[in-house]
Amino acid sequence: MAISVKLITHVITVSRWSFENARDRLEIQDKIKGHGYDPTRMNSLIEFNDRMHGKLQEQQQILAQQDIACKNFYDKFHDERKQCKYLRLLIRKTLQPDDYEKYKLLLALDEKLKMKLEGFFEQARKLYNNCGDDAFLLNKLSKFSVTGETFRERLQNLDELLNLYKVHETARALSQVATRDRDILFGKFRKEWTDFRDVCKLLYEGDANPEFQELLGIKSYSPGYKKNPGNTTATKEESKQ
Repeated sequence: MAISVKLITHVITVSRWSFENARDRLEIQDKIKGHGYDPTRMNSLIEFNDRMHGKLQEQQQILAQQDIACKNFYDKFHDERKQCKYLRLLIRKTLQPDDYEKYKLLLALDEKLKMKLEGFFEQARKLYNNCGDDAFLLNKLSKFSVTGETFRERLQNLDELLNLYKVHETARALSQVATRDRDILFGKFRKEWTDFRDVCKLLYEGDANPEFQELLGIKSYSPGYKKNPGNTTATKEESKQ
């Protein structure tokens, strides 16, 4: 299960603010630098934060591209099914019962139009290919302005639909990879953030002044104190970070 964007954004925001305070506030540096968090280490953590933020943005952009590809495909699929259902209905209403029985299997009219793409393609291609050059059928359908060109155009549209499906599948695969890579990086970043907070909690345990705990993102806010940029109504999952 992918980690929520809300949680990742919360951790990125709070940790960035805390890392910068730990690097830039001399009174904090004096206390934590002897425990592995000198300015050089803090700069490294800030760079890690930037990388995590960049990975999140990259994954969100790829996800947005997947959403567009998905919409394009399903809009086209819906339209093509509608067009195919209309032509099937015309044939059924136009042919006499005896003629319909003769053509039913040839035109894949013996069962309902498939909902899944593969089944729909098979039925639609069979219909369009066999109708396009059949003089008897075209004569019957001519009163509805349906010609051989109508079926050739529908075949071209099926090719376009197939291309949109391939784009959709590629975008979906890329999105899955991007989400996996983002979550792997977040797991590493989350550990760095947790280790930092654990050290700071120990160093500031029992400190009478809550300001430093708040500046390091390890204590709830005090009345009237400027809050850090994290969400003050964090979920239970977020509050564990």
